[in-house]
Amino acid sequence: MAIFIISMGTATAFAAANPVAPGPYQGQFAGYVSGDQGSQAPIALDLKHNGEEITGKVSIGEGLFIDGGMCGSVAVPAAEQMVTGRTIPGHPDQLDTKLTFDVSNLKITVNLEGQISTDGEKIEAQASIDLPWLCGRDPVLVGELERDI
Repeated sequence: MAIFIISMGTATAFAAANPVAPGPYQGQFAGYVSGDQGSQAPIALDLKHNGEEITGKVSIGEGLFIDGGMCGSVAVPAAEQMVTGRTIPGHPDQLDTKLTFDVSNLKITVNLEGQISTDGEKIEAQASIDLPWLCGRDPVLVGELERDI
């Protein structure tokens, strides 16, 4: 038992001394997100990518329009929000996560998929907004971003 405890302590110290290198989503990216009726808004990401976890801040400018079918339409105001997500296990270049937001006392799920280019310079992403079935449609947003140097 004592050998097990000593070996666990050594392994933990070794892991702490050798931090995981940042993943490909690490850094700042800027581009545009497109919505319904040809709308488009600037978007900026400031991300940290460690292992499978991605955290950071997203900033969206004005210009994006979302049509929620029977639930109404909205011009999305400029906003900034903290986000968390995960890459697919074993595929650090592929983002596949769900984000949940409270909108007018409804829990709205956004299914976010992303792919970063092999050179790590471009992100292509798609967000499907899962609205209640009575709305009649789930809007899809598409984003294209480039590394902001």
